[in-house]
Amino acid sequence: MKQKKITSWKGFKLYAPDVAFENEGFDPRSFELLYAKEGKNFWFRARNDIIEWFLKRYTARTGDYFEIGCGTGFVLEMVRRSIPGLHCSASDIHVEGLIRAQDRNPDAILFQLDARRIPFRERFDTIGMYDVLEHIEEDLNVLKEVCKALKPGGSLLLTVPQHMFLWGPADVFAYHKRRYTRKELVHKIEQAGFQVQRVSSFVTFLLPLMFLSRFTNRKRYDPEAEFRLPALVNQLFYLMMRFERALIIMGLSLPAGGSLILLAQKKQEFNPPSP
Repeated sequence: MKQKKITSWKGFKLYAPDVAFENEGFDPRSFELLYAKEGKNFWFRARNDIIEWFLKRYTARTGDYFEIGCGTGFVLEMVRRSIPGLHCSASDIHVEGLIRAQDRNPDAILFQLDARRIPFRERFDTIGMYDVLEHIEEDLNVLKEVCKALKPGGSLLLTVPQHMFLWGPADVFAYHKRRYTRKELVHKIEQAGFQVQRVSSFVTFLLPLMFLSRFTNRKRYDPEAEFRLPALVNQLFYLMMRFERALIIMGLSLPAGGSLILLAQKKQEFNPPSP
């Protein structure tokens, strides 16, 4: 397929202008809510803590880091602050997210991109995708594109929602295509040309509450409810997830949870064939 000419919008380079203003896979209106609320929410804070540890423990402290699906730039801001030696760039398919990401990361390299058509080859040392893959129908093809964009031996770190028995209105509202099993995710990662290094569930101790919430609120889902938790409850949930992080640091792989985190390495001198 012939590559479309690169254009720009409000200073952002558009690598996929044909989908820059569509809402397939995510509702751009959600960016405003996330930008305002995610910094205080237990789940976003604790997920950042886990991501930070994985990056510092297993990936390069210098070199080229690329985040796909950066949204409002909440994770990117943490990465740039905690690992200043990285040369960071990030993308989102929706230009609305890039505006918010730029507010948080005024000096970062940001551009619009469709992960199904990544225009880079052997460019990055580390790529992060945090709750992005579940929004894309062609997830295996995306993983192959990511593999091609990494240098040989480069690292992929990603998080995804886990367990289809948790499927509910929250997933529909978030434009999810699926929730993953560990076996399914590992299989697709390996098919794409990676070797899995670590994988663990998280949001483990809150799994029973997640199940009850999904089961009892199927007909009256409120997307803002999780951001209205009482402060003490929000802090308690955060501390529970911090304990999960401590267990992961000790080397445990938690067997079940609301989410999965996976670290993989591109096989040396491997570039998967195009679909």
